[in-house]
Amino acid sequence: MCYKRKNEHYPIEKLGRLTKHHLQPRSRGGSNLPNNISYVPEKLHNAYHLMFSNHLPHKVAQMLNEHWISRDVTMLVIPNEFLDQVTELLCKLSHQKY
Repeated sequence: MCYKRKNEHYPIEKLGRLTKHHLQPRSRGGSNLPNNISYVPEKLHNAYHLMFSNHLPHKVAQMLNEHWISRDVTMLVIPNEFLDQVTELLCKLSHQKY
């Protein structure tokens, strides 16, 4: 996966060279295999680790919910194996509301 090169707010030319980011940190058992690597601009990569260290997604979501996201919404981390069931449930609930 690679950072979107055409981003009008943060053009890649101002964000530095692309660097390897481990989706599952090596310190938490992640590998150097291609499916665990994302390429992101150096400044964004540094900012991510400054904010989130090497925490896993559920901890990152918790930090965002506590400090960065409006209190009327909640960011959730849903394992892919449950995504279809959660999506279906949310669709049913949203139809019941209206």
